[in-house]
Amino acid sequence: MKRWHWFFSRLSLLAVVAGLLVTVAHQAGIRLNRSESLPGLFWWFHPLEPGQTILPGQTVFICPPDTDVFRQAKQRGYLPFGMACPGDYPALLKPVAGVAGDAVEWLPAGIRINGRLQRQSRPRVADSSGRPLQHPQRLTIPAGQLFLLSDYTPRSWDSRYFGSLPITGLLGTASPLFGHRIPPPRLLALPPTPLEK
Repeated sequence: MKRWHWFFSRLSLLAVVAGLLVTVAHQAGIRLNRSESLPGLFWWFHPLEPGQTILPGQTVFICPPDTDVFRQAKQRGYLPFGMACPGDYPALLKPVAGVAGDAVEWLPAGIRINGRLQRQSRPRVADSSGRPLQHPQRLTIPAGQLFLLSDYTPRSWDSRYFGSLPITGLLGTASPLFGHRIPPPRLLALPPTPLEK
């Protein structure tokens, strides 16, 4: 009996310590990556600064809008568990590939932005269960929106399927905790995109 009491007391202590560590890590800006879109389990969260501009090549945390496509994604299990955003959606961790004014084309070979074919961007016609996946054919990114596209894996569920997202859902930017190599930003002669709050 004493042995079980010792075991459960130590287990309770470990649970308390783990909870404290998770709380401290979260307060410090460390976030868990539950998506296949990017490598690395842990990422730094950087809150948005007033007037901050988001450019292609940066990685962001963003809340998805409560639309039909995202309701279907949640129902089908495309989104990791989370309730950080309105509608009980998880915050998405995605790289920015396009900003307002960029021209996006969906081709059999992949996504082309301003005439440049993006790596690992070929859209799939069906998911792993054989359910059809919809995607636009052509888009000029509207003002106040971002096009999110991962070149880390072709399995990423991103703007190749749901199009551009409003920057009003932006929570902040992100950087890998342990220095995973992320492709450098694409340099563009574009006007800055102001953040809307």
